[in-house]
Amino acid sequence: MRIQRNRLINAVLMVATASILASQPARASDDYPSQPIRVLLGYTPGGAADAVARSITPKLSELLGQPVVVEYKAGAGGAIAADNILRAAPDGYTLHLIDSGTMAILPNVRKVKYEPLKSFALIGMAAQGGLALAVSPSIPANTVPELLKLLKAKPDYYNYATSGVGGGGHVAAELLKMETGTKMDHIAYRGGGPAMADLVGGQIGIGMSTLAPAIPQIMAGPTCGMMLADLGADVIKVEKLPYGDDSRVYTGNSTEALPAPFVMLNRNKRGMAIDLKAPAGQDIIKRMVSQSDVLLENYRKGAMDRLGLGWDALSELNKRLVYCSISGYGRTGPYAEKGGFELIAQGFSGIMSVTGEKGGAPLKSGNSVADINSGVLAVIGVLSALLHRANSGRGQFIETSLIDASLQQMYWFAAMYFQTGKSLSASGSGHPLAAPYQAFKTRDSWLVLGGANQANWERIADLLGHPEWKTDPKFATNAERKNNEDELAGLISEQLSAHTTDEWLARFDAANIPAGPVNTIEQALNHPQTRARNMVIEVDHPIAGKGHALSLPIKFSETPATIRRPAPLLGENTREILREYDFSDGEITDLLSQGVVAEPRPTAS
Repeated sequence: MRIQRNRLINAVLMVATASILASQPARASDDYPSQPIRVLLGYTPGGAADAVARSITPKLSELLGQPVVVEYKAGAGGAIAADNILRAAPDGYTLHLIDSGTMAILPNVRKVKYEPLKSFALIGMAAQGGLALAVSPSIPANTVPELLKLLKAKPDYYNYATSGVGGGGHVAAELLKMETGTKMDHIAYRGGGPAMADLVGGQIGIGMSTLAPAIPQIMAGPTCGMMLADLGADVIKVEKLPYGDDSRVYTGNSTEALPAPFVMLNRNKRGMAIDLKAPAGQDIIKRMVSQSDVLLENYRKGAMDRLGLGWDALSELNKRLVYCSISGYGRTGPYAEKGGFELIAQGFSGIMSVTGEKGGAPLKSGNSVADINSGVLAVIGVLSALLHRANSGRGQFIETSLIDASLQQMYWFAAMYFQTGKSLSASGSGHPLAAPYQAFKTRDSWLVLGGANQANWERIADLLGHPEWKTDPKFATNAERKNNEDELAGLISEQLSAHTTDEWLARFDAANIPAGPVNTIEQALNHPQTRARNMVIEVDHPIAGKGHALSLPIKFSETPATIRRPAPLLGENTREILREYDFSDGEITDLLSQGVVAEPRPTAS
């Protein structure tokens, strides 16, 4: 339920202080008809926020001359309440009651006052308070106007952090994106220490509102778990309380209640929700581990040890345990304590330096190279460790990292550096070692052409009607073609512009020349070859409904992968799994009542 930019105009922020509300000028009662005004509260009844809501709604009703009712939409860190706000009609009848958070600022992080409701017009504004906005020391801006100017100049450059999703800081930051036209990535933290460290270190550009403890387990670990589950393993997804996996709210520009990425990456898994900070929650993991084959985690180094759930502790409970860890930088080295993200890994490993056009700015690879590959590497590690255990009877600790997974993708570039002592740079769609091997514009679209060896090159020259290229000193060998790559690309482009992509592909296929289209995502997923490989499968989820997903990209003659269950609701299988590990119904009831574990509960509509 990510905040949707095009629906932010419907949102109304109210500061939970009666004095601020009372200071606002009263509205005439005829501004509204008799329809009640809904105040959505992103908390459960009975708490401090509920008391504030009940104390200020009579005053609000008096100010507006209108009935005011409180509705409780607790869950997902305020995201459920915020989602209801964004789905409401833009008529000023739905308000959102939130806290006005203040960020804990380290001395060397600049803090500026940001007042979004003075900067942007919202429907039915009742009150407003300043939100703390922290700016990384690396950003040359000391005031909000300076920051706005900088963001407009670099719309794709910065990211921002907030405390979870759906709160005032998140809404304010999305308003900031609207005003500046930027595409800042949102990083939701739930822990001050790691978040502030990343802010000071420059990994985060901007921080809004309060930051809090937790490192998201979004893609790397879930990729490994999904592949193992597709292969037939009984994978139990343990999610933290109260919000679960952060990817549950990663909807991008979609308005769907449950994000498609979460549904895809967590299929075939059963789900539990456990408070791992509670001793009773840690005891649950220990009991499960004593009877399990594999434990997979992708927290920052030391996090599991501080919970008493590290390798040293758990391996004492189960000598056959395979313990797999995925982290940002790995468990050794000067950066071992740092957290990692996909973007940071791509920058660190050099991937961004070789991605993009020649002489252009460094670019991030469009797909999640580090996250996905680290998940795949973890699968290889787990299966190898299980094979070793079958022969030795002993489990072991295995680990990989986003940095390792990114560096592994640099085989060609690393080999050339080791040979020459020089770093290759970006070459657009071209190959670092061969030419012609890149994308070319045709009359109607683009195609890719692979002249990766001498035989293919000579066939290309003949088909394009220029056999003399084969003996031209500038193009006769691969080394010379690389030296004159731009000139050669220009000559080929001139020829290819005369016909459509489909026409050229038919001719290249007939001549046995490797070539293919540059597809959109839609074209790739719906291509007959993709469907013939069963790479697109149908899935059915009780909340998300029927849809499609990518299948396991490995085909087996005897044990084909199957989709046995959809991605779990938060805590969907908590009760049944606890019973499997010999927890009595009385124990389960106690754990639920204490908030140590959770299972789905009906939500009031």
